[in-house]
Amino acid sequence: HWLESVSKVNLSSVGILGGHSVGRTWKPEHGVVGAELMAALIREVKSTWSLWISVKTNVRVTGLLVDDKGVMEGVEYQESTINSSSNSGKERQFARQVVVASGGFGFDLDGLMRTYRPDLVAFPTTLGRQTTGDGIKLAAQVGADLVDMEYVQLHPTGFIDPQDPDNRVKVLAAEILRGIGGVMVNQNGKRFVNELATRKAVVDVMLADPHCPGRDCWFWLIVPMSHAYKAPNHLNIYRNRHLLQEHSYSDLSSLLNCSTSNIPDLAYQGGNESFSSTDRILVGKVTPVVHYTMGGVRIDTQGRVLRTDGTVIEGLFAVGEVSGGVHGENRLGGNSLLECTVFGRLIGAESVKIDPDLSSSHVVSRGPVHVKKSKPQVSLPTLSLAQVETHSHPDDCWTVIDGKVYDLSRYAEEHPGAPGPIRDSCGQDSTTRFLGAHSLGLLGDVGFDPIGTITVS
Repeated sequence: HWLESVSKVNLSSVGILGGHSVGRTWKPEHGVVGAELMAALIREVKSTWSLWISVKTNVRVTGLLVDDKGVMEGVEYQESTINSSSNSGKERQFARQVVVASGGFGFDLDGLMRTYRPDLVAFPTTLGRQTTGDGIKLAAQVGADLVDMEYVQLHPTGFIDPQDPDNRVKVLAAEILRGIGGVMVNQNGKRFVNELATRKAVVDVMLADPHCPGRDCWFWLIVPMSHAYKAPNHLNIYRNRHLLQEHSYSDLSSLLNCSTSNIPDLAYQGGNESFSSTDRILVGKVTPVVHYTMGGVRIDTQGRVLRTDGTVIEGLFAVGEVSGGVHGENRLGGNSLLECTVFGRLIGAESVKIDPDLSSSHVVSRGPVHVKKSKPQVSLPTLSLAQVETHSHPDDCWTVIDGKVYDLSRYAEEHPGAPGPIRDSCGQDSTTRFLGAHSLGLLGDVGFDPIGTITVS
């Protein structure tokens, strides 16, 4: 309820994920929970807290600043366009509290992954190229202890894209697909595991398959169309990208390239109802993927960063995947967002407690101030779809959404949902694809303003 109150996102739909005994993961009816919450909180920062919060983008933090007693003083950073090997152009932002929330290290193949889990370096991953453990390394430079670095999660289901099967970066086949009734079968068409066991338990069974690990390590994920209404946004995303394709259940033996006798009567996951020969199904190929790093910076129960001797680095906090020791050997589905919410609140309260200037400031004593910023009225040019089609490369990418043209150039690699959806939208009208996954207001919330309107023929 607190998260709903601050984000204004309606989290009224509940789902069950692996390792859960009951449905306990709350999400919006429309949109993907992570994207909707981030967009809503960005909007809140821009509108309600813009007097108190300054946002700097396209910068790279190069160091954490501490005084001679080891107390935080702020951060050192560079504009991203500056040569990283040069000391010129570095700036300092002084602050009594620094919160590190920079994510995990699963893409740091030649660094932290090779140091702590060299056996997983060859696995595909769902993680973006930004997850290289930068925050962990920065915190360690000022004396932070690291914990559980050897605990790296393999998620059971990363989609193998039929159009790009060898791409190391996979799109996550979200656990909700199994939560709504999806089942998994091996290359012989046999169901082999309780799909809603913990991620580790499912992966352990998968890796025991004679085809695993390696390029030939893949399995079929089958989702009943009759249950598609329970996760429409996820299914729209996957179907638009051809990661899930619709078939009839009677076609399954030919699709799986095995005899009908090898395919037992399959029951929907989580119920007694079985597939029938007249059912429509969604089918995709999946493989185990590096998805999350449980290890990171050691923190206490208030999110304060600890040194190797157990003392607190005053003024330094860590939250999210950059921190370690919260999830044990393997994280349950849904608990990452829960962790960010819980520790985010705790760190906010702790910051106010330990900084007398902050506790007496306008932020606390007066509360948020809603600032209405009136943008200058700009007449948008009218563009044709033919003009949009000439901007079809990720580095020069225009797309049409709800009658307006947006410039998404060079955004593909930054897109949290993998580069593919952005690349696929370049030079096209992507309204249906976008609205199948997100609410329309998300565009403005994350900072994209239209550059034109489209002519209607």
